[in-house]
Amino acid sequence: MCYRKLISLCDKLLLNTSYNQALISTSVQFFISWRIRIISNSLVMPAIIAFLGMCAFGMLDPYMYFSCPETCLTAGGIALSVCVALEPEFARFHHFDPAIITWLAASALADLLITGTLAWSLVCG
Repeated sequence: MCYRKLISLCDKLLLNTSYNQALISTSVQFFISWRIRIISNSLVMPAIIAFLGMCAFGMLDPYMYFSCPETCLTAGGIALSVCVALEPEFARFHHFDPAIITWLAASALADLLITGTLAWSLVCG
């Protein structure tokens, strides 16, 4: 009976995973965005990359979560970590899909833009 409760709850390491990944990847994306600004002398692409980095980092409105706990209306890795801390049952993790999708999609798109911009700046000089 005791094991059933332990299995149904998430581990403390799972809480730190999305937090650490979002924190590290966002800081790296901001640094590379700054480097692209220096290399290309343009503000457009670094601004887009920084915006996507902020979206991947996360925004959280706790009032929305507490008013409607069935759906965690958040976005990003930090918000996902907070939502998992508030609701640690694995059975309810499907409510966190918006946070997971926003975090991973924004981070992947920012990384693709970084790669494309750096390759373009190397080719076009």
